[in-house]
Amino acid sequence: MKYLFLASIFTVFAQAAAAETITYDCAVRDRDGTGWVAPRYIFVIDKDGVSAQTASGHNEMQSAKLKIDRKKRYKLDWRVELTEFGGQKVRVNYTARIDPSDNTVKLRGNWVNANFVNKPSGQGKCKVIDG
Repeated sequence: MKYLFLASIFTVFAQAAAAETITYDCAVRDRDGTGWVAPRYIFVIDKDGVSAQTASGHNEMQSAKLKIDRKKRYKLDWRVELTEFGGQKVRVNYTARIDPSDNTVKLRGNWVNANFVNKPSGQGKCKVIDG
């Protein structure tokens, strides 16, 4: 899994060099320590604000819906299917909000097909890599 994640990162940097993008490499702290929030996320955002992609220890590079709010923060939405300890497949809708003014990220998740009590959430700092 670690090698797959590293391969995704190299792919991200290659894509960032080919297009006008901003790449955020974010270290995220899982608030409740359950593991549903990965410790590292990569977000690639088109400078025109049209498209975005995300990768983490939970998923390979995939498209994310992108919105920019009035405060110029980026909001990214994407869905991931994960396996819980009992082997059940669960789908999680993740939302990340990146604030470019201080390079912080807040992340939360909502269960699609599971009825777990705690919703995944985390926050952290990002390093910016211009493409």
